[in-house]
Amino acid sequence: TPKPSSAASDVYKRQVLDGHAREILGLAFAPNGYQLVSTSGDDTARVWDLRMHRSLYTIPAHHSSVADVRFFHAAESSLPSMDEDGSDTHSLSRSGLYFATAGYDGLVKIWSADDWQLVKSLRGDAGKVMSVDISSDGQYIASGEWARTFKLWAVSYTHLRAHETLRYL
Repeated sequence: TPKPSSAASDVYKRQVLDGHAREILGLAFAPNGYQLVSTSGDDTARVWDLRMHRSLYTIPAHHSSVADVRFFHAAESSLPSMDEDGSDTHSLSRSGLYFATAGYDGLVKIWSADDWQLVKSLRGDAGKVMSVDISSDGQYIASGEWARTFKLWAVSYTHLRAHETLRYL
């Protein structure tokens, strides 16, 4: 009978992927299971292919540290490709898969997971955005801010709007 192994290296294969110039602040696996996005203090997000053990693309994502990242699905008609000021950004994702990044520059940015291009920027009003998450139904984006507040963004069929800002003391 085979005896159980006590060495962790027998159970897990370890990979070390290097590419960021500063600390890594956020990680998110794509739903396909073989891509991962990392965010960093070097103001970038990197898309990694874990099958090839390399970075596929470096996104100059924010003007300051990129604190967090989350993947989400949205219906094509629910996510507009227009910024808050009315300017066009980029066409919507063909697959309906996106990821959001949170930055110390006060922005939440929505990216197409098809081509890693910017779809929309959302500006908070409380300084650094430290975290981001998306509701399971894709209808809300929450952004946590340095000033102990979080903003809840409602995804509507015509635009993304700040729904509510909640503050905890």
